[in-house]
Amino acid sequence: MEPYRSIEIVQALANGVDPFTGQQSPPSASPHQQAGTVRALHLALEGLTKLRRSTVRKTGPTRGWPEDEVQEETRFIIVPLNTNRVDDIRWLHLADPYDDDQRNGRPKFPYGKPVNPDITLHWEAGNSLALLGGGNVFTGEIKINAKTTAWPLDYAVRVLDSEFSFRIFARGQATGSGKALDTIHGRIVNVDLDVDANHDGKINETDERPEENPGGLACVCTNNLTPIELKLQPAGLPGKVTLYSNASTNKIRLWHNANRSGELAMGKVTGSQWKHEWAKPAGMPATLYVEGVTNSTAARDVELRLEYDENQEGQSNPLFKCEDRVRLTVIRVDLDIWNGGSDLDNGQSAGSQGAQVPEGSEVLIGAYVLVNWDDDDADGTMNADGTWSALPVPDLTENSVANEDNLAKLKPTVEPLLDTGSIELEVSGADADKVKLWTQRTKGTELR
Repeated sequence: MEPYRSIEIVQALANGVDPFTGQQSPPSASPHQQAGTVRALHLALEGLTKLRRSTVRKTGPTRGWPEDEVQEETRFIIVPLNTNRVDDIRWLHLADPYDDDQRNGRPKFPYGKPVNPDITLHWEAGNSLALLGGGNVFTGEIKINAKTTAWPLDYAVRVLDSEFSFRIFARGQATGSGKALDTIHGRIVNVDLDVDANHDGKINETDERPEENPGGLACVCTNNLTPIELKLQPAGLPGKVTLYSNASTNKIRLWHNANRSGELAMGKVTGSQWKHEWAKPAGMPATLYVEGVTNSTAARDVELRLEYDENQEGQSNPLFKCEDRVRLTVIRVDLDIWNGGSDLDNGQSAGSQGAQVPEGSEVLIGAYVLVNWDDDDADGTMNADGTWSALPVPDLTENSVANEDNLAKLKPTVEPLLDTGSIELEVSGADADKVKLWTQRTKGTELR
């Protein structure tokens, strides 16, 4: 049996009315009219009403309803201005009004004329809100006739601009005792965490959609830290703001400045979550900088989440907080080089590879490479007297050289390799045209 029908039956019994015939029962003939029974019925009615509210809220499609309906009028429901997440959408739920209109199989109303159940849904929000329902977009009030409507009604709340506070009213028709009225207070909060997700060198609105997929990049062993921008509007909000990360300082580090000064302390919450909390939102910086420490093992495996929360201590109602997230992939880009071989010979076996240049000397000192004038593949023929019957062809002029041992080994590393983006190897400088890059130790294919 539906909860509303149970409520009707118990209400009728408490009023001394047969719930199936609508006939008034004489007090002397009905045990339901005894004082103790009436009190018990009213307690049962109160419990059924709470059950109905709870059932309606908990059966909504992944929607969190306020556990205490009083909070609708005494606290502000938070509606995010900026969100990419379906579970951050706020829904307005209008329950089937309990009245006396005899619809939906309810018993005949025994007292006077039933009230026509017209409901007006109205909101005071300037131009900041619209309600979406039934394939329609409503930017003003909505008139609803309960007799012709399938209940309950759900409307998605869409934010249209940055007016930051609102009230939504559900008004019943006027009666001799006034109008039935339910009110929801809310405020629009813009919590925004941004990164250069389209990799164009700047952060703007075009990064909003891809900020979680593909997300941004942070690099290991670089002086170019990745900026992230934090925003919270309007000013003067009473809640707290927290930045969460699923990566420890062994994976990334956060800095206040691009020169790696002023590290942001991240406290451990659980085994896989760290946070920094600003008790007053005014203390939150507008920009932080991400340094990669260890490369990702999978794309987008670092998540940063900026959350604004007005919940009371010990509570975590999703209607009183909102968030924004970005994802990052920590890339390790490394270019190692070995010195070229040191022997210039004519057809001898390949010599040893030169030593690897230490990481700290790669730029300041660099590697040496000999001009490749020797003949490692011995394609010249020398006579016993030291003259040549066939002149050697210098390795420098050939595309494939057996026993080649004068090239300098260059090893690029990119981890992890992603499905998007490109990898560039640039040769620059005044003498860039004096070197060639090959795919194999014996030359093979030249990279151009």
